[in-house]
Amino acid sequence: MCCLISLYYNGNGTEKNLEKAFYWCQKAAENGEEMAMGVLSILYRNGEGTKKNLEKAFYWHRKVTESNLNYRDRELCSECNQMNIDYKWCIRCNSKRFKQDFSKWTSKNKFIDEFIQYAQLNAKNCYEVLEWIPYNKLSNIIYYDKGGFSEIYKADWSDGPIDSWNFDKQQWNRWAGYEVILKVINNSSSLDDRFINELKYHYNCQKKSFSKFIQTFGFTQDPHNLNYTIVMSYAKKGIPPFKYEEHDFHLSISICEGERPGIIENTPKCFVDLMEKCWDTDPENRPTIKELEYKISEWIRCINRYYALNRDGSYGFAVPGINSKLENDMLEFVKASNTLVQEQTNITNISSIQSHSQAYSASHKPTSTSDHSECMIVD
Repeated sequence: MCCLISLYYNGNGTEKNLEKAFYWCQKAAENGEEMAMGVLSILYRNGEGTKKNLEKAFYWHRKVTESNLNYRDRELCSECNQMNIDYKWCIRCNSKRFKQDFSKWTSKNKFIDEFIQYAQLNAKNCYEVLEWIPYNKLSNIIYYDKGGFSEIYKADWSDGPIDSWNFDKQQWNRWAGYEVILKVINNSSSLDDRFINELKYHYNCQKKSFSKFIQTFGFTQDPHNLNYTIVMSYAKKGIPPFKYEEHDFHLSISICEGERPGIIENTPKCFVDLMEKCWDTDPENRPTIKELEYKISEWIRCINRYYALNRDGSYGFAVPGINSKLENDMLEFVKASNTLVQEQTNITNISSIQSHSQAYSASHKPTSTSDHSECMIVD
């Protein structure tokens, strides 16, 4: 049936007929074929071969996600011969490996130890893994900024985060020499369970988030002042909006009147278009949360599938069952990612990026009033 869908949709060997493509796609999806479910969601979304129906598009998209199909390579584990829960990730075997190493490390704080162990035993993919990272594995530590209760540093992590298990070498494959951010928690030589519960909350939000760009890798401790530190991914393009302007009432008014931050070079055009829609001064013109969830999750699904199909580095395989618009969007993200990896930054020291002295990274209340009272929102 999937062959018929492709033939009718693309008009290969027969006259293009979107209605017949939709008919066979619906049949295949109802029979549980994963590719057809994803294609059917797209057809409903775009109104191709049928009447546009976002509710049904969302339904079939969720069917793919909830069934853990999501175009994922579900290979068998080479060790236990059971189905991997994610690409090259067997939760049964990996949880055993983590548990065997519990005695080889400790943070000397039972709350942090239990938190890391919980994450390792329940990690469904490499993004959900947390580790205790020895401080001597961090180098080139450079001061970056200061927050309300923490200091931020940039560093290089020699081992790097876990990717997958290497059966030949019987060790973890890692992204060695990984650039990270260190969030030093002031006066944290002793932590209570309330603080750890807050960390668990943010960790669970990270697992459910669309974005994996800001990832928590684990914890370490400065041997000099004994402060605990959160090790996170470093966003190379992470320049806050309006970094060079004073964050005062006048800036708030300017934003209400339509001022927007500059867009970073090489940002995918499809993402720029979506971002500008979200910036529309008229809330009625902005996309809904369902529309955002659908569009962003479709991007992520296609990008993940593209890299899975081309994991040998050839990049010769196209993602099946997607329309030309979604394919173009996907390739824009791939191109932007390649550019980011290859470009050599002109900034050799992250602390050399000087922000305005009154550009805050945390929320604050304006200290003065203004004549622009018509822009104020009153409950």
